Amino acid sequence: MLRSTLRVEPNNADWLIITPEYVREFSTVDETEVPFSIATPDSFPGRLQATIVVESNGGKARVGVVVESPIPRGEEPLGPFEGGNQGSWSPELLTDTVTGWIARRGGRSRILGGAALGFLLRLGVGAASGFTSVALLPGPAVVLGVIGGILGGMGCFRRGGVWDIPSGVFSGAFSGMLIAILLVATCQAVEPLFGVGTSSNLVMLVLLWGFLGAGLGAGSLRVVPYAGRNLGNES
Repeated sequence: MLRSTLRVEPNNADWLIITPEYVREFSTVDETEVPFSIATPDSFPGRLQATIVVESNGGKARVGVVVESPIPRGEEPLGPFEGGNQGSWSPELLTDTVTGWIARRGGRSRILGGAALGFLLRLGVGAASGFTSVALLPGPAVVLGVIGGILGGMGCFRRGGVWDIPSGVFSGAFSGMLIAILLVATCQAVEPLFGVGTSSNLVMLVLLWGFLGAGLGAGSLRVVPYAGRNLGNES
């Protein structure tokens, strides 16, 4: 006869609920079915994972539990917008959603994506600055302000209605200009560190930011580990 107890790892995985009678020691003759339930939190990051640990006088076993939210084609890549419920979004929810999205990307995808992002961003800043090697603010601010305004207006129209478009355009344009300021300031602060030969050549700068983006993509694996493996394979 086996005498067993169950526990959940990590300890803060309170969304995975085991029936209380199996948390205490219980006996097994042939087999035991253990019911459990899952309470999805309001700020669902896109993926939850935990392990049910079975400890008994016959040994120890681990059962992985993974909860994922599939993203059907045509939906938002970072999660759906709740129509008319703008209060459901918060910085914490956005952070959890983006983190969950990144965690589902492996090292190869992050490195290639980071390289492409760095390459395209610096190329865009250079093009908006008149194809000069010096990152200038007016051009990127106008371009990103217009793009942000369009996206902000469309987003507010989808979540609210026609009357929400002006506020969405304003907030989107303002956010776009802030992003332009950060991009230009970063370029002006970082690029001179690589010498005159590099900082005075737009092609070299575009390649440089491609390499830096790849490095950031690789480094993100330390900050947001890859969560694509099923914990059920652990033993």
